[in-house]
Amino acid sequence: FFNRYFMIKELLDEYLQTDEIPKLDKNNDPFWDPPEPQLIGRGYLKLLSLAYLLDNPAQVKLIGDGGERGRLMVNLIPTDESGRKNLCEESELTGNFIEEPEEILNLRLDFNVVIEGGNLPDDFCKNTYVEYEVLNEKNEKEKYHTNTVPGKNPNPLYNYSRHHTITRVSQEILDYLKEKNVDQMIVI
Repeated sequence: FFNRYFMIKELLDEYLQTDEIPKLDKNNDPFWDPPEPQLIGRGYLKLLSLAYLLDNPAQVKLIGDGGERGRLMVNLIPTDESGRKNLCEESELTGNFIEEPEEILNLRLDFNVVIEGGNLPDDFCKNTYVEYEVLNEKNEKEKYHTNTVPGKNPNPLYNYSRHHTITRVSQEILDYLKEKNVDQMIVI
């Protein structure tokens, strides 16, 4: 506040001396702030389907201040190492389903997080993107986000797909898959 106050005071002094409004760029304008992301809502998607190598297409409700703030069309798809082949479809063809999540212990797990699009309120749909966190094989949460959909768009198409790999499913990671959600599936 004090920095801005002195900048305003200097600009006023300059105006009073020259009788001309000073030309300012954004960096020197005490009334301008860079735009900051605003949280629209949080949504959660269970990871349990990955423990059974099943995909999980869902419309995730975004909950924010005042209740529901929209929806996201999301899917978690177990894949092969390349990220191209849906293991759930292969299981349907071969009949090789996972009966118990413990069957994937010590195995490699590859999956895609797919965020197709969303339905957002008209007053919160400008320059949006989706951010989420997923646990990696080091038991650390990593943040990922879609590209920004520019302009005002209540039905943004993110067309996002990200391949994730856990090289070895430990008991800790299996418990995470069985009990947790994709954290902070949010739109900003």
